[in-house]
Amino acid sequence: MTGTIVVYCLMGLALLVGSLVSLSNQPGIRGWRNLAMLSIFVLGIVSLFVAGWMTAMIVWFSCAVASALLYKLYDLVARSKHSSDEEELEDPPHSIFTLLMHSLLVWPLIFLEGFEYLCAELFPAALAPRMEVEAPAEDESSA
Repeated sequence: MTGTIVVYCLMGLALLVGSLVSLSNQPGIRGWRNLAMLSIFVLGIVSLFVAGWMTAMIVWFSCAVASALLYKLYDLVARSKHSSDEEELEDPPHSIFTLLMHSLLVWPLIFLEGFEYLCAELFPAALAPRMEVEAPAEDESSA
């Protein structure tokens, strides 16, 4: 039982770290997101042996459903915020069934992307890349 708790706590920690670093604009920090996804997949395989296959499948399926719902929430928020003029150019929305099928295989990716995109839609100013503004150089020839 203790091994199960440790495995799922590590999986939650990797998901938290992956979510936080996915909000960064710096490539060096964002690269940790890939490591977080890889560790979630490895811990998912380890959980098959530690927690038993039934418990591991229930947890994996639950995480897949939560990830699909989070991504669908992002999709709904994004579509409600943008004007109807742009709808002709957009792809049709994914059905929740298709999203759930993808989430069953790669829910860490779906979760991290859904979290990142939802935060970008809700807080665009906070997540925008910061530009450094240089002071204009004074013209010495006019003096």
